[in-house]
Amino acid sequence: MYRVLLLSHGELARELLRTVEMVIGGQPEQEVAALPLQPEQDMNEYYRAVDGFVKESGAWGGCMVFTDIAGGSPFITSAKVYRKRAGTIKMDIITGMNLPMVVEAVSNRGSNDLDEARIRALRNGIEGIHAFSSKLQDVVREE
Repeated sequence: MYRVLLLSHGELARELLRTVEMVIGGQPEQEVAALPLQPEQDMNEYYRAVDGFVKESGAWGGCMVFTDIAGGSPFITSAKVYRKRAGTIKMDIITGMNLPMVVEAVSNRGSNDLDEARIRALRNGIEGIHAFSSKLQDVVREE
């Protein structure tokens, strides 16, 4: 079983976790967590919180980390933790988190295969994105 950590600027991570729980039910705090970065928050404090969660994940079989945007402070923080923990704790980082990918990852935490979980989360995240206007135009053309 792996743990899931959501990182974001502001409250996005926390609200996304609340939405995931609305869809699939409540999640144990020790298994799924959100760490929002606040504007006034000290970056060293944020790093310690992320590193602490990942470090504890070693006993759980690893950690899947989702961040809001590549290159942002939450992503950079997770990349620093990845570099520090590489070889000792199985960890993956996915940027551009969205509801379908996080639901997939959280729903399948029982799997011990973090690589397969990453593939499935990415697939669901990508397949969950649609331009409705394009699909509507296709339906209108068929009529």
